[in-house]
Amino acid sequence: MDRWLWICPVLGLAAAVAALWLFGLTWLSALGIAFILSCPAVAIWTLREARATFGLRDRLLDELTRGRQK
Repeated sequence: MDRWLWICPVLGLAAAVAALWLFGLTWLSALGIAFILSCPAVAIWTLREARATFGLRDRLLDELTRGRQK
């Protein structure tokens, strides 16, 4: 998962440059567009990672508690 996090800023920067070039926007507008495009991707990746981490934690906890009950 960590190896894919570099994609977010790169995509945001590419979108900002494309918006600036295509529409003749200012740097501040391009920065806002990059923020709007990259933040949902980071949020989705964070939630996905958290779900996977909590699933692993719950499985390990189940194994530990089953081992004590025997």
